Amino acid sequence: MLLTTTGLSVTGTLGVTGLITGAAGLVAEDTTAISVAGTGNDIRIGTIGNSAITSTADLFVAYLNSSNPLNPSGINGSLLLASRNTASAEVVLAATNTISLRAKSSGVTIPGTVAINTTSTAAKLEVYPGNVTTVGTIASSGLMIGNFSGNNCLSQIGFGYTTGATNTTAYIALVETSGAAFAFGDLIFGTRSVTTDTIPTERMRITSTGYSKISSTGSIVNVNGPYHEIVANPNSMVISITNSASTLNSTINGLNVYYQNAAPNSTVACFLYNEDTGGQRSALRSNGGLANYSANDVNLSDETVKSDFIAMPSFRDEFAAMHGKWTRYKYLDQTHSDYNSGYRAQDIRDVFGAKAPELVDWWQTEERIEVEDAETGEKADKLVPIPESERKLAVYNDDLHNIAMSVLSELIIEQNTLREEFQSYKSSHP
Repeated sequence: MLLTTTGLSVTGTLGVTGLITGAAGLVAEDTTAISVAGTGNDIRIGTIGNSAITSTADLFVAYLNSSNPLNPSGINGSLLLASRNTASAEVVLAATNTISLRAKSSGVTIPGTVAINTTSTAAKLEVYPGNVTTVGTIASSGLMIGNFSGNNCLSQIGFGYTTGATNTTAYIALVETSGAAFAFGDLIFGTRSVTTDTIPTERMRITSTGYSKISSTGSIVNVNGPYHEIVANPNSMVISITNSASTLNSTINGLNVYYQNAAPNSTVACFLYNEDTGGQRSALRSNGGLANYSANDVNLSDETVKSDFIAMPSFRDEFAAMHGKWTRYKYLDQTHSDYNSGYRAQDIRDVFGAKAPELVDWWQTEERIEVEDAETGEKADKLVPIPESERKLAVYNDDLHNIAMSVLSELIIEQNTLREEFQSYKSSHP
């Protein structure tokens, strides 16, 4: 049968087993095949045996009657669909060997895998964007989830059980907070703690300005607040910090608060600020002061946590030697104008050092400096030892207070003795 029409030229005859080869048009690829071929793009449909596949067709659809697996590495076409009639049949979709889609038949337990830009299919889906080094560009993305530009538009990835379900078990999504131009928004994370088919609750949000908002309740006090926020309603602790290092040294802090570019040194700016519905309860001020209800302070002093008890020696002479050394002063960097009352640490060391050297210690033995890596040029903070000649002294006020209490006890006993002696003298000398 011969057919000619605009845009299609068919030359050849129709055979029993398929289309017979012609000069141009529909030709046989193998014993049973259809091939639309020309000088440009090809479409070929046929049955392939054990022979090597070398077709350069843009679309090649083939049925393999061989038990040998199809190796797409020999295919130069843009698209290849193939199947073979064995129990472990597979379908391969290849585009210049950069896409390989393999789906096993129902009789085989090995699930399908998808590899993009790689021949490796160890995971269910593997995407290799190539040797990209630019962060944040679409071209460098292995996966891009897009959406329209508009307020509250979502670009979402869902997780969890899907059979018969309407809602995801968990999600990660970009929610746009501004639809202007190319838009911007917050990255949100949601989970659910029930087994019903319900929408997950937002648990965490990283705002477009870089602030983290974490909530176990699903509510955030101030989504747009320029600070990091944690909301929880447990009956115990909200945050637990654990240091699992087996060997600790002085450079390890449980919690470090650092003003990197300022020294407020005031009663207003605080390292820590604690309040409840009744108001402020305590604060660790940036001037080093502790503001709290000091009458509520408690010091663990049970005898079961102490050992090596020795009698307190008399420090009357030492306190007498401190006469004239008690002073009023101002700190060099203090921001208030009034005087402080106290002493010099050097005087406490010199006067009490022989009997109570534990009263005085170093205020700081290490300091934070910025160092630059010689190879990478990266800068980082590091704690380094302070030379002893440059270290500052500190005094254990609580110990000094207790020593003063022992001296006061001595003086009270002496006063009582003198009173008794005086009363006895008066009685004997009316």
